[in-house]
Amino acid sequence: MISQLKQALWKTRRNPRHLWYFLQNVDILRDHFPQTWRRLRERRRLDLGGPRMLSRLHVILRTTDSVESVNRSRQLKDIGIHSKHDVIRMGGCSLFPAARAFADCFGADRLAITIVTDRLSERGLGLYRDAASEAGIPFDVVESKEPGNGPSFQTQIDIALKDADDTLVFILEDDYLLDKEALSIPFQIMGNHSDVGGFCPHFHPDRVLCQDIGRMAVMGGRLYCRIPSTCCTFFMPVADIRRFESHLRLYDGWENGSIGHAWRKSICLAPLGWSLAEHLHRHELSPVQKLIDSF
Repeated sequence: MISQLKQALWKTRRNPRHLWYFLQNVDILRDHFPQTWRRLRERRRLDLGGPRMLSRLHVILRTTDSVESVNRSRQLKDIGIHSKHDVIRMGGCSLFPAARAFADCFGADRLAITIVTDRLSERGLGLYRDAASEAGIPFDVVESKEPGNGPSFQTQIDIALKDADDTLVFILEDDYLLDKEALSIPFQIMGNHSDVGGFCPHFHPDRVLCQDIGRMAVMGGRLYCRIPSTCCTFFMPVADIRRFESHLRLYDGWENGSIGHAWRKSICLAPLGWSLAEHLHRHELSPVQKLIDSF
C-alpha cells in the first residue's frame, strides 16, 4: 500500500488528477475502506423504464488532422499510432465496420452518418472515404463553424437538433476504436430503457457509481470525471438533447464541463466489465482491468 501510494504521488507531480484515479481504484476501496465498498455494492437499483420507439440512429463524428504530432498521452507506438492520421485510420475509420453491422441488423435506412470536419485535410478526408467505400456506407460532411474542440462539439449539437425527437444520436470523437457492435448494442439498450438518457460505449472507471444492472455501470454528474470534462462521446436521444441543450452548450474544458451536468438529472449507462470502444489514451489513466477483476 505504501509503495503504491508513493508511486501515485510521484505521478501526481506530472498529472494532479492521477492521485484521484489511484484513490478511486476499487482494490483500495475494497481492501482498506470496506464499509464504503459495501455501500457502493449495495446501492438501490434504479428503474430504467420500459421500451421506447427509436426511428433511426444518427452518428455525428468530429475529426481533425490539423495537428500532425500526437500528444504524448496518445503515442501508443505498440499499436502503430505515430500521427493524427494514424488516429483517424485506427479510431475514426473504425466507425464504418460498426455502421455496416448496424445496417445489416436494423436496415441502412435507419442509419445516418455526418462527419464534422475541423480543418481536416484532403488526405484525412480520403481515409474516411476509403473506409466508407469499403463498408458500403455513405456519409455527409459538415465543416465546423469555428476551429477547436468547443466549436466542433457545438456544431455536433446544432446538427443533432435538426433531427426528430425519436432519433438516437451518437456524438463521437475520432480517437475511439469502435467494436463492430458499438452501434447496434447501444441502440438496443436505449430502445429497451426509456428512462435512460445516455449511454457511453467506453467505461472510464475514474469516478463511477458501480451498479451491476445487466453488466452496466451507472454514471452520475458528481461521480464520472471524463464526461463532465471534455470527453464528449455518448449516445443520447434528440428529445433529451433538446431537454439538456442549455447544459450541452456549457462546454468549457476541464472546469465547467458540459454533458456531466445533464447526468445529474438523468441516467447514463456504460459497460461494466466489457467495452464497445477503446479510448486511444494513456493506459494508466484508465485502470479498467483492475476494476473488472474486482467484480
